[in-house]
Amino acid sequence: MPTRTLTTGTSTQAGSRFETAAFTPLPGRLVVVFVTSAAQPLIGESITPTATSQQGEFFTLVATLKHPSAELTLTCFRALPTNAIGSGTLTFDFGGRGQRWCAWVVYEYDGVDPNGATVISDVTPVPVTAGNRLDTGLALDDKLCVAAIALDRLGGGLAPGVGSIEIDDVPIQAPFAAGELGTLERAADAGLPSVQWTWGADADAVAIAFALNPAPTPPDRVEVGPDERLIRRYEPILFLHPDEKFAPVDAKRYLEHCRLWSAFEKLWGGTGPRDIPRYWGQSPTNKEWPRIPNAQAGQLSGMANEPGTFLGDPQFDLLHYDFCLEMGGWRDETGVHESNVDVDTNNRYADGAEVARRYNDDADLGASKYWYHAEVFTEDRLTALLSTVKRPDLQSVFRDMALVDPVLLCYYLFFPHHDQHGPLQECTDSPRDQLVGSCGGDWACISLLLRRPDVGLDHVPYYIGLTGEQFGLNSDDDIWTGGPYGAHHFDDDDRINLNVYQWKPDLPNTTAGHPRIHVAPGSHSLSITAGNRLGAAFPSHAEPLHCGEFDSPSLMPGPDTPSAWETLAVVVAKILALGGIGFGAGVAEVASALMGPFPNPELGTPRPTQYPAAGTGLTIKPEGLDVPDEGPKVAWRSQNGLTLNNRRYDFIVDRAVQAWWPSDPDPYYPDDPIPRFRWGPPVEFDPLSRRAGMRFPDFWKMFFLGIADGQANKSFP
Repeated sequence: MPTRTLTTGTSTQAGSRFETAAFTPLPGRLVVVFVTSAAQPLIGESITPTATSQQGEFFTLVATLKHPSAELTLTCFRALPTNAIGSGTLTFDFGGRGQRWCAWVVYEYDGVDPNGATVISDVTPVPVTAGNRLDTGLALDDKLCVAAIALDRLGGGLAPGVGSIEIDDVPIQAPFAAGELGTLERAADAGLPSVQWTWGADADAVAIAFALNPAPTPPDRVEVGPDERLIRRYEPILFLHPDEKFAPVDAKRYLEHCRLWSAFEKLWGGTGPRDIPRYWGQSPTNKEWPRIPNAQAGQLSGMANEPGTFLGDPQFDLLHYDFCLEMGGWRDETGVHESNVDVDTNNRYADGAEVARRYNDDADLGASKYWYHAEVFTEDRLTALLSTVKRPDLQSVFRDMALVDPVLLCYYLFFPHHDQHGPLQECTDSPRDQLVGSCGGDWACISLLLRRPDVGLDHVPYYIGLTGEQFGLNSDDDIWTGGPYGAHHFDDDDRINLNVYQWKPDLPNTTAGHPRIHVAPGSHSLSITAGNRLGAAFPSHAEPLHCGEFDSPSLMPGPDTPSAWETLAVVVAKILALGGIGFGAGVAEVASALMGPFPNPELGTPRPTQYPAAGTGLTIKPEGLDVPDEGPKVAWRSQNGLTLNNRRYDFIVDRAVQAWWPSDPDPYYPDDPIPRFRWGPPVEFDPLSRRAGMRFPDFWKMFFLGIADGQANKSFP
């Protein structure tokens, strides 16, 4: 039987929209919905309804069946919320087509496959005309079968067949019309007959039956050596927000489901038209529409011995090009989706909602969730890498620590989409401000510098680094009141920051030695503490202004506004002059001159970021670890040597064979370009490269620059 019946109901009032009572599904449990209706003669039509949740949860169509001769339809939906959501209703919308009546049941199942795309299988729809018996033929030895039947009249004695157990029998009696909705279960038993019903009076009927797949048994993990043992020893615990739509996923399976677009990165002598769609895709020198991607989804390969276009091919080693991965297409400011690039399409923002839908519906993508990548940097490799950074002298920073057998351990978290709003509360109603830093493909990192207390002893943490908003040194208010920052450093593209802390007995909080990390919703900023925190997502010289409007070149004045250009020239001169105003202040002055007053950090109210408390949303944790305040939880699925569809998947980074990682810089030629891919689509009107997919940063470099920053500013005791 279902773990819980969430709600059942009927409506005998004719209409095209019907709403259930409120219910509260639990995270990690499958929600199954059956809904049936009869169309009004001559006016309505039996069509597949949509199911919209008041809680914002996706409800995916499992199957729908219209009777071939009667105006009778039965539809099944499913949802599998990963986070806790509040109470809400479910609305069935028949698109304005009138229905004489409607009935529904909503069930919840526990202990099933946590991947929504594979939790239901063996879907079997069956119609019957003018009969009193329906046999679906579905009988499985090892899976629970669930089924529903709808009749176009009261059947009189509707009963499940032998071996099946009735869940509900819902009669419907409307003016001049009637019907019946029944549900049952059949246990996993080889000796039981198939799923079937009988009833008394002849009736037209439709049924949908399917199997529920149980939670899979975790594969036995074979330790591959000291690196994996060290990685597992400090595997992080993540606390996600209840509103979080994404979890960390396997980056390789992501790229295999993406299209690839080329875009000019630079032209000789300056910045090129990377954010102009006519220069995207195949043959960027011609201007034919629509633009065609360089590779379609399913055609990319991250390893040389696998089918598809290999990302390590020399064709991708081009100095003036970006190569961008695109999964879910684009959207405009109102959320309207766009899947192509044409002369009249709007390609301004990556469409995160479409990406979320694919991870919910696609079995391969769903199975790639709850995955991190990890990389171990030895002392020799770190010494070589740090030698490529000329200023500051990171080799001296590293050498002066005098650590015994130091190791840098990096956990890379890849989220398929990144949402980033502007910094001020006054701008919350601005669509552009809400999307000002949003992009496809989002890398986060947890870095641990380990050392041995003495020769022969186990490694222990010395420093920890977390990507996310930069925080004040003494309090979060320091960010907005001019106080000192904590130790940190942004990447070379000013897209992502990394904060560095000395590891102490009470910092960060741990469970059995595993660091507990709180993840902000959408932006995936990482924090060692929960609560509402004030931080800076953008460097001080690159903060979005005028509620994100200044991010568009269309807002700059044209030739018919010479006075504005004169003001611009004066301010630019100030910026360039020694001792002149800073870049951020200069941009603010330009914007004020061109557009009037606007909110900025000095004039607006800072907008805090929510870092969820443990147990309020999904907890991702090491397998077998007991986290007392975990709430809904799932174990990390990262493993080595996983083979699917003749492709191999590993969570430990090997830059020599995994072509999606950038190669290490050459110590003798550190300024030579390294091929790097952008992990989201190119977008238009993006002069600051804020919304194009981000490149994979040099997290090792950011980490040691953060340590150097902390030492220089006395952020560490």
